[in-house]
Amino acid sequence: MQALIAFWKAKLETNRWLMSRSDKAMVEQTIKELKELKKLRAATRVEREAEIIRTVKQLSETREGTKK
Repeated sequence: MQALIAFWKAKLETNRWLMSRSDKAMVEQTIKELKELKKLRAATRVEREAEIIRTVKQLSETREGTKK
């Protein structure tokens, strides 16, 4: 993801004076959306990890309950 963001930023910087306004706006929007996707992806990962931890805790509590 970071590589894509870097690519579009470089494209924007190197071609800034050659791009039409619409192309420039499109590249800026692409960068913005990639950053948002990166944040969403990180949040989803944290949620999955939290779910795994909850499941492991629940299983260990269940296991301890059956041993008693």
